[in-house]
Amino acid sequence: MEIKDYDQAERIIRRTLSHQPGHSALQAQLARILEARAQPFDAVEAYLAAAQRDSKNPKLWMAVLQAALQAQDYPNARTAGETLFSISPTPGATRGLIDAYRHLGRPDLAAEVLATCLSRWPKDPQIDMARGELCLAAGQLADATSAFQRTEATDSTGALPAASVWVATLNKDQSRLQALSSDPQKRFQARKAQAQMMVRGGRMADGLRQALAANTEFAPDLQIDSAPWIEAYIEIARTMA
Repeated sequence: MEIKDYDQAERIIRRTLSHQPGHSALQAQLARILEARAQPFDAVEAYLAAAQRDSKNPKLWMAVLQAALQAQDYPNARTAGETLFSISPTPGATRGLIDAYRHLGRPDLAAEVLATCLSRWPKDPQIDMARGELCLAAGQLADATSAFQRTEATDSTGALPAASVWVATLNKDQSRLQALSSDPQKRFQARKAQAQMMVRGGRMADGLRQALAANTEFAPDLQIDSAPWIEAYIEIARTMA
């Protein structure tokens, strides 16, 4: 769809919504158009409006959660994640909620939800991935490695490539990292993991250079925004302080 088509579609939907403000499906369609036009914060607000009008619809709340995490709008991600956890909990949505708590500086709430989920879904790769990310943020590298290894073992679809990259990175397995580099997404994840480990080791400048180099190399193909990189280093630096 060309830009002029998005313009026309947005005008039509907004005009219709002015007469039918409670139409949640149209609100969601507006959000998808805003996402396509690289307006992430406006997309979150549109998804949120749709979900609030159809408050028992888990698909709409999942859309809010995913869009909010992508936009780094962690308060709205928390709202969506908590709603999903109460009306239709799933491992993927719960991982998103844990991620939101972690970014909001509430590891206590993240750990509480994780404990509940480990008993509910003891062998789910999304939950193990969330545990690994939480341990990593806390500097518990051995526990993080163990969690990522479990993720890798149970992720039969290969939907979580970062797990393999983190296992190789934390184990300093250069040969395996080289083997993973044939996949652009895994290569990007490897560069990101290496950058984070540099920052954790006190090499802030080297880590930032590695991150920006990876962003420059992979952003056009993988549609990666540079903003999460900067946010990630601020978070890691705060954890290390």
